[in-house]
Amino acid sequence: MRKIAEREASGVSAVDALLEAVGLQRGELESLRKRLELAAGEATQWREKAEHELAQIAHLKEAVAERNKETAQLRAELHKASDAQQYAAQQSAAQIASLTALLGDRDKQLASSLSLSGLDVDTVLAVTTLRDRLAKGEMRLHGTADETKRLIANLDRPEMRALSQLLERGGWQLHILRWLLPRS
Repeated sequence: MRKIAEREASGVSAVDALLEAVGLQRGELESLRKRLELAAGEATQWREKAEHELAQIAHLKEAVAERNKETAQLRAELHKASDAQQYAAQQSAAQIASLTALLGDRDKQLASSLSLSGLDVDTVLAVTTLRDRLAKGEMRLHGTADETKRLIANLDRPEMRALSQLLERGGWQLHILRWLLPRS
């Protein structure tokens, strides 16, 4: 402090005396102020840049969260679609099995059926009537083919006589009886 007072006494201003005591020259303080202002400006720019980057990071985090949500929804929809496809495949397999069984039954029916083509209308009517009566249980066939022929002949109808004649043909008896008997 004494040196500052001596410098003031020699005509130097108090500010200059204090600056000399600290080790600074008169123009150096102004230079330090300008550098401080520049550093403060740079710090402000860095702060603004950091805030901008933090805002971008927050925006990116929101975008990532949204994409994760969309991905989860797509996975759920994919899982539902996969389940629906499996169910449809099972249903298709069941329908195919059902249709295959139905076709097998139809094949058996065709194998045991009798073709009525080439027969006159009365004979076709007689055969279908006999078949219907057998199916309803109104008639029962017991015994051999000869007994069946006698039963048909005893009905004393022209169409039944035609059926009886048809039964007398050699390889037709079994086919006619299969066709006439009810299916279960």
